[in-house]
Amino acid sequence: MPRLVNPAPIIEWSTDKRYLAELPHAVPTTFWEAGAPPGGLPAAQKWIVKPTVSAGAADTYATTEPAAAVEKIHALGKTAMVQPYLDGIDERGETALLYFAGEHSHAVRKAAVLTSPRGADGRYPVNQLTAREPTPDERRVADEVLAAAPGGWTYARVDLVPGDDGQPLLLELELAEPSLFLGYDERAARRFADALVAATLAG
Repeated sequence: MPRLVNPAPIIEWSTDKRYLAELPHAVPTTFWEAGAPPGGLPAAQKWIVKPTVSAGAADTYATTEPAAAVEKIHALGKTAMVQPYLDGIDERGETALLYFAGEHSHAVRKAAVLTSPRGADGRYPVNQLTAREPTPDERRVADEVLAAAPGGWTYARVDLVPGDDGQPLLLELELAEPSLFLGYDERAARRFADALVAATLAG
């Protein structure tokens, strides 16, 4: 019988990015339910607009016309989320920190993709990944995010981006995410296997 490693309530909570309103250090985010007029955003600034439930950067827009992008997402019957575009991501990318059984395992750098052209399927290209050591500030922020999130998870991925002041901000907390980048640390697969065994024995 199939068995979830991270419990179903945690997966359900983490697949809708409205959870960002509940967590510390999150990128400033405004949410618009379908049908609500997307007013109040200055068009001159660059914004990221995407559905609160999505994957693979589907229906994600980097735009100076956020209202138009929100309307496209509303036309799909989805809630839209709007965030300021943080220029630091173009140079430094994202840092993904992986945790297994409550312990930090490893981290990777994910290059920015929204400045690249979409493919024929409407999606952005696959991230360019490199192993990296997170900074003390990134470790602190990731730890504080996980402390505020629902407990009981076996694996977690905390995606951070540099804010305008250079300090790390939470972009996403992945608790229902199969991309754990195990090949970027020689001991990561063993750590993950040990976490799965411990979770199975505990369950």
